[in-house]
Amino acid sequence: MAGAFTGSPKVVEHGAINWGTIAHPVWHPSSSTPVSIMIDSTSRLLTPESSTGERSESEELAVSAGGNDEELVVSVSSSFHPGSHDATHDAIFRTSDSVLFYVHSSVMKASSPMIFDQFLSSAASQDDIIDVPESSAVLNVILHSLYNLSCASYAPSFDLLEEAVDRMGFYNISPKTQIHPGRQLFSLLLTHAALLPLRIYAFAAHHQLHELAVRSSSYTLAFSVSQVTDAMARRMGAVYLKRLMFLHIDRQEVFKKIILQPPEMHPVTKACGFGDQKRLARAWALAAAYLVWEGKIDVPINTLQKTFSGLQEGLECNGCRATLSNRIKEVAIKWAAAKAKVLLVTDELAAPGDFVLYQAVFGLVKDIGSPGTAGSGAKVLVLSSFVDLGRWKSIGIKYGVNLSTHVTSGAVQFVDLGETASEPLPSSRELSSTPPFASPVEIVAKALETESETLVILDSLAELEWMGYKTLDVWRFVRKLRAICLKAGSTLIIRHHVASPNHPDEMFLKLLEVSSYHLDVRPMYSGRSGAVSGEIALHTGPLAGDSEGEKVKLIPRRMALQYRMTDTGPLYFEKGTSEGVL
Repeated sequence: MAGAFTGSPKVVEHGAINWGTIAHPVWHPSSSTPVSIMIDSTSRLLTPESSTGERSESEELAVSAGGNDEELVVSVSSSFHPGSHDATHDAIFRTSDSVLFYVHSSVMKASSPMIFDQFLSSAASQDDIIDVPESSAVLNVILHSLYNLSCASYAPSFDLLEEAVDRMGFYNISPKTQIHPGRQLFSLLLTHAALLPLRIYAFAAHHQLHELAVRSSSYTLAFSVSQVTDAMARRMGAVYLKRLMFLHIDRQEVFKKIILQPPEMHPVTKACGFGDQKRLARAWALAAAYLVWEGKIDVPINTLQKTFSGLQEGLECNGCRATLSNRIKEVAIKWAAAKAKVLLVTDELAAPGDFVLYQAVFGLVKDIGSPGTAGSGAKVLVLSSFVDLGRWKSIGIKYGVNLSTHVTSGAVQFVDLGETASEPLPSSRELSSTPPFASPVEIVAKALETESETLVILDSLAELEWMGYKTLDVWRFVRKLRAICLKAGSTLIIRHHVASPNHPDEMFLKLLEVSSYHLDVRPMYSGRSGAVSGEIALHTGPLAGDSEGEKVKLIPRRMALQYRMTDTGPLYFEKGTSEGVL
């Protein structure tokens, strides 16, 4: 967009924008004549889209100089122009391609007083133009990061983001202070991880951005480590290269242990002897060796099922068919569990485990960042028999989270099972023709279709049985929910109240069979204490990988971690180390 301003200031309309008569004197790069740029402080400088649909970093304005008919073109940043922010600017940057940025030193120096110090100290007044040896595209990314604003609307490529971060050190900016969970640049970089996982990982390793390296490492499993170039290896460094290699090696070992074991043998019959069953075992071994030889460690579950299901052709023995079918299901479940986890949380009336759910939800919400920002696709879905939203909001304030904004944006969603599920059937009927939890299952399935990183929490499972729902209906609901989460690679947390820890109920035993981990919250059986609220232990479940215990710090019951509830959440400590405990 361009508007010609000649003579005295006047209002010029461009489309629906009314350019007012607010003038700001600047100096044009190629002239010593002051130029008045007419900008309406109440309107935003719109940037015309390029042929690729991306916004440019600047807005070109045609202005008149000194009353002459000659027009000069001044490029002003579309995000950092006079009036673009609440406070008045106190510095003007000019890039190598002659684009002006009106900035605020107090905002830029929030993380360090040395940021841009060598440039800002050279300006005598706020109207002096400071030359910065960067292109407008690079400086635009750097300033958006300092202001913690999203520059996703400009659709910057990863090459541009990488160049901008590499140049931060020149201006005394530490990338660690700008790229971490909750910052806009962190979320924007993470959006490139699916397509460029190795480059993102190398970039994060080079700048010691641990959280970004961890988040992007899972995407590297879809690629072979042979694709790591010499330049990438040097950029990663020895430590992070070793971590990447071990991640792929461990994943390969888990995959081998899951698929190499052949189906179990059934009792020998006249129609199917020992030799016939050995042929099935050899066929399984060949199929498993084929999958392992390919070297892929991110094999889809449907590929595994299709490969091993082909062995059923030619099998006439029903026993062999049954054992093969059971083995295929077992492989699919274990491989899915290796990608996504199911955490079972049990508690008692004297020691409720609400704080575990609060920490999981609010911790993830803080990592998501501001609602509606780029990269904030991760969501939280809480299903409960009774949703007390007011209590969740009040607890969120203690954790420093404004839950209302995240609920409004859809980042956090609560599903009241008492309202969405159908009424429990009378005891005279054994099972319902239509599952009573069909509607909640549909809500979860729809949410996971668009957001594969959703954390799903199923709270107060025991209360569903107390409300009159049959144990079998509740169990089928859990199995369906778990299957949806495993397919999407999402984590599922299930909380179950235990009435008597010494006499576990049927639902608890069923839940334990399908869990990757079991977090047990118990009260102090020695008696109530003002210094200790309870203790927790963490155990592996049947579906945890063989090497999971080495990666996750388990807490056995004999060394249970004690905690005390405070106004701001739980305070953890080892046994006997709390104040007032000998």
